Amino acid sequence: LLELEYTKAFTYYKIGLCYKALKQWASALSAFQQSLREDPQFYMSMMEQSDVYYEMHKYEEALYFAKEAVSLNEANLDYQKKLAFLYIDGGKFEESISCLKKIVEMEPDRFYNWYAYSEVLMLIGEYEEAVSLLEKALKQHHRAELFYQMSNCYFHLKEEQKAKGFLEIALDLDPSLSEDMQQKYPYIREEVKNKIKNKRQ
Repeated sequence: LLELEYTKAFTYYKIGLCYKALKQWASALSAFQQSLREDPQFYMSMMEQSDVYYEMHKYEEALYFAKEAVSLNEANLDYQKKLAFLYIDGGKFEESISCLKKIVEMEPDRFYNWYAYSEVLMLIGEYEEAVSLLEKALKQHHRAELFYQMSNCYFHLKEEQKAKGFLEIALDLDPSLSEDMQQKYPYIREEVKNKIKNKRQ
């Protein structure tokens, strides 16, 4: 017999968490489904069900339940992050924007939130919007990664002098990131090569 804890929905939710910790995905899924039968608005079981579906490589189901959970609890930062991750993981970059915007608004002190948001904007070709976002980000986070991103944006906007200026700052702040950033942004690779050539001459 189940020892009820508060409600049946919560009890099945706790059982689901135990199975999830043991990576017994089918049993975990069954428990979370039973939790939602008891309370169709129990968003914690929705998000856990999303996680389990993702582990089972069922992306559309994972996305569906994450969206449902977020619709019932938009103020939950972790839920917004999970939904944004699912969108990005599935190549649905434009759909991730609303989540990323909320994440930055809710947690502006975390550098990576700004970085991820601007990265997605660049992926969909919104370079002017990315520049605007990065200007705000740089007021709070003086990080080389953001200057590398800004350089890449200005290159695509065909403002070469600004692009080179931001690249100079980025290289001064953290030259160790140069190799990774060259893989991400071909323009930076060419500029770094040119700088090395100029130094040798």
